[in-house]
Amino acid sequence: MVAVLVVDDDKTSATTLADELLAANHDVTVVHSGKEALAAMQNKTMNLVITELMLPEVDGMQIISRIRSYYPDTVVIALTQPKSNGVDYLPLAKLVGADGCLSKPVTEDSLLGLVNELLTE
Repeated sequence: MVAVLVVDDDKTSATTLADELLAANHDVTVVHSGKEALAAMQNKTMNLVITELMLPEVDGMQIISRIRSYYPDTVVIALTQPKSNGVDYLPLAKLVGADGCLSKPVTEDSLLGLVNELLTE
C-alpha cells in the first residue's frame, strides 16, 4: 500500500483527492497547510506527496524543496489553478523538483493516471 500525503488548504479539493486515492487502495493522510505537511512528513514515511502550490505560511514550492532535500525518494505531484495570480507556477514547480504537475480542477482519471505512472517508474 502506498502512503500518500495530500496537502491542500481547500478542504473540498483535499477531500475529493483523498476519496479518489482511497478508492484506489492508497493509505491517505490529508493536511491543510504547509506546516502540517512538514510535521506529517516527520511522523510518517510518505511514498507520494500531492501538494497545492498556493498555501498559507509554508507554500508548496517550499514543501517540494524540503522534500527534495530530506526525502529524495518521495514522489511529488504539484497542483494549482492554471495561472494563479497571473503566473503559471507548474513549470516552476518542476524546476524545484516536482515529479509531476496537475492543473485544477483535477479529474480522477488524470490524478490516478499520473500517480500510477510516477509510482511505476
